[in-house]
Amino acid sequence: MSITRIRAEREEIARQRAALDKRDADLAVAEKVLVELEGVDASSAPEAPYELNLSPQATTRREKIIEALKGPKLWMTSGEINKAIYKRHGVMIKTTSLYPMLTLMTKEGVLMRSKDKLALESRIGEGSQVND
Repeated sequence: MSITRIRAEREEIARQRAALDKRDADLAVAEKVLVELEGVDASSAPEAPYELNLSPQATTRREKIIEALKGPKLWMTSGEINKAIYKRHGVMIKTTSLYPMLTLMTKEGVLMRSKDKLALESRIGEGSQVND
């Protein structure tokens, strides 16, 4: 190995480090913004899914919404649903995708809406009231 080749390789490593440091700084800013806007605890790691017992990669957005609504709270706002998804899967559904999906699921009879809260239709019994 020649000195020229070693220096060239070290320069390439330095460029890659600089690019990674810049990307890391960008991600840190994005994380801070999400923590402020969504109130998500940035230190919390994604939790294992419950009820449906699916791996995070195997679930669709629809399945993630249903899974979140099978949690301890019967009625949840869209923001609470997204936070529950983040806690379990480490991802958030963009509101431009989440809102239409919630509307469609409500029209299909999968979800029930009461003011700003949603619940799974299958969990709503006679006389269930929104009190969460």
